[in-house]
Amino acid sequence: GLLPTVANANATDDLRGDLHWKVKDPQFGEALFDFYRGDNFSAITRLTLAQETRALVSQEQEGDLLLGMLYLTSNMPNEAQKVFSRLIKDSDPSSLSDIARLYSAKILYSQGAYPAAEKLLSAIEDLPGGLREKQNVLLANLLMEKKQFQKAETLLLRLDNDSKQGYYSRHNLAVNMLKDGISLQGTGLLVVISKEIFSDPEMKMLQDKVNLALGYHYLQQKEPGLAKVYF
Repeated sequence: GLLPTVANANATDDLRGDLHWKVKDPQFGEALFDFYRGDNFSAITRLTLAQETRALVSQEQEGDLLLGMLYLTSNMPNEAQKVFSRLIKDSDPSSLSDIARLYSAKILYSQGAYPAAEKLLSAIEDLPGGLREKQNVLLANLLMEKKQFQKAETLLLRLDNDSKQGYYSRHNLAVNMLKDGISLQGTGLLVVISKEIFSDPEMKMLQDKVNLALGYHYLQQKEPGLAKVYF
């Protein structure tokens, strides 16, 4: 896999950040409250029961989306996939079904079903800003799988350069370019990250990986002087 995260890793962040829930239905509100309390199991139980008894009068589709996301954060991708597929099939074209497509594509990508993931991503019409970035990262990863590095780079350059996701993605692209013998562009992308000044510990760890990759690359190129700069 190209990203350091599996499909479920960012789902919790997205639930808290990118998705802005409006509560009209008390059952939906209670499930959301359970989630914010950290009790995914209660939230899943509550939503499943509400779906079975048709208790979610005005927020059935939001309930489905929340249920799918909860399955994802609970590391149950197959259950999540069933819910997302139902939402894509049954709902009117809306940002909700597009969000379901994105997460469904993430699951398919993590399972290696690349053509199916790409098909879902290309059917997306409208996503909130933060999720649009995730769609582009996933598309870029799919392009890398097909060794279409230039297209992937074009897509990634549109991302917010300072986001963690942006840095990870460019690191992954660079490493793939180096593996494929496109060393000038690959090292170029890595050098930019190497020169950044990070205070975030996670980004410092990524920078260490970048410097290692550059060091090894220059050793392989028989340029020990350059390698020493990065080790």
